[in-house]
Parts: sequence; C-alpha cells; structure tokens
Amino acid sequence: RLQTALEAAVKDRNLTSKVTFKGLSKNLSAELPRFHLMLLPSYTEGFPNVLLESFSAGVPVIAFAAGGTAALIKPENGIQLPQTTSATSFAEAIDQALMRTWDKKTIQATCYAQFSMNKIGAAYAALIQ
Repeated sequence: RLQTALEAAVKDRNLTSKVTFKGLSKNLSAELPRFHLMLLPSYTEGFPNVLLESFSAGVPVIAFAAGGTAALIKPENGIQLPQTTSATSFAEAIDQALMRTWDKKTIQATCYAQFSMNKIGAAYAALIQ
C-alpha cells in the first residue's frame, strides 16, 4: 500500500515532525490554511476538487500526473510527478517542497485565474446560450 511506503519514507528521512497524514476531515476549509503541503498520491483521478480547495487556501500540492491534475498543477503551485514515481521519489519531492518558499498569494492566483466563479459561470453561460 502506497501510504504505508510513504509513511516509512517520511520516517526514514526524519520528517515525522513535519509531515502529517491527516486522513478524512469534516471541516477541510478550516484546516487547509494551516497545511504546508497537500499530497495527492492517487494513480487515477478525474478532476480532483481537493486541489482547487488547496490552491484557494494558498497551499501547494504534490500529486501524480493523473486525470485532471495536469490542467491544475503548475510550477508555481505545486509539483506533479509521473505515475511511475516510486514512494522514495515521492518522499524526495516532499523534501524539495518543504525546502522551498511558496507564495500563498501566487498559488491562490493560479487557481482563481482559471477557476473563479465568474470565469466558470461565464463558461457555463456561453455553453447554454
């Protein structure tokens, strides 16, 4: 199981004080702004709304290139890895991301530029007219 391998890689790199595997949350919007990173280690995805939620909170993402992640993750808002990436390489990407200074406002701007209510609303209006 990938989570077990990721937890072991985090432990091997002495990052347990910096990495938390949160699991499910009932109040994500309150918790997200406190995160340093959002990790999405899924091998298959459609259009992962959790990435938009993360970006809107200014939190960078590390995810596999699966489904809609390619349209969402840019160098300024996260790290996208090939699906062939090992758990060790995923953990190394976490190390890199934790060493980097991310700009929350830039991360938010990348989300809003593509997916603000005005932009999406206008696209739907154009579609049904």
